[in-house]
Amino acid sequence: MKKLSVALLFILFIASCKVQQAGSVEVSSIPSSGLIHTVYFWFTEDTSDEQMKAFEQGLVELAKVPSIAKFYWGPPAKTELREVVDNTYDYAINVFFESVEKQEAYQIDPLHLKFVKDYEALFEQVIVYDNEY
Repeated sequence: MKKLSVALLFILFIASCKVQQAGSVEVSSIPSSGLIHTVYFWFTEDTSDEQMKAFEQGLVELAKVPSIAKFYWGPPAKTELREVVDNTYDYAINVFFESVEKQEAYQIDPLHLKFVKDYEALFEQVIVYDNEY
């Protein structure tokens, strides 16, 4: 019984830790409801490694928009290829907002507008999905 209690306490401790990985910026804790703004990017064939590095640095700056609660980015995961999985995109971002109003503020924020202006020429295609949670 003592081993089980220790194991449960360890699991609770690990579950309560905040882990930051490359490609994410935690701005604040996520509320119980809000909006997730997911953007998929397909780069032009001639996008260079230097341009990709600049794009990634641009994401670091974009994550500084004040209305963002949480921000993740990265390439497609190397998961099992299945008919229902689309991993043809080059990069995706997942941006969490506390409300639709905060997402609307993001759309007109100078940091967001600069990001679009600076990198839009790199994209062959961009698709956005917004969902509530």
